[in-house]
Amino acid sequence: MSTGNVMLIEVTGKVLRRGISAKTQKPWCTYQGFVHLPDVPYPQEGSFYAEGDSRVPQPGTYEVDYSIEMKDGRPALSQIDPSQGRRKNIPPMSAAMAVKAG
Repeated sequence: MSTGNVMLIEVTGKVLRRGISAKTQKPWCTYQGFVHLPDVPYPQEGSFYAEGDSRVPQPGTYEVDYSIEMKDGRPALSQIDPSQGRRKNIPPMSAAMAVKAG
C-alpha cells in the first residue's frame, strides 16, 4: 500500500495484556505505542495487537502506512500495524520511550 499517508508510532515494547485465544488456542497480546497524528501536537497512547510476545516489535520508532476507507457510510482509518512498518533510525521524539518495558 503506497498511498503517501504515513504516521510515526513509537513502540515501547511494554506488553499490556496477554492471553490464549479460546477459539484457536493460540497466544495473543496487546502492546503499548504512541502515535504521532497529523496536526496533533502530542503523541497519543494506543495499544496494538500481536500474535504473542515474540511478535511485539522491538522498541523504537516506526513509519507506518495508513489509508482512510469507508465503513458503513463513514470514513474510517485502516488497521494500523507497527510490525508492518519501517523502523526509523531516529532518536526518541517524546518521553514515551522513557517508559520501561516489561
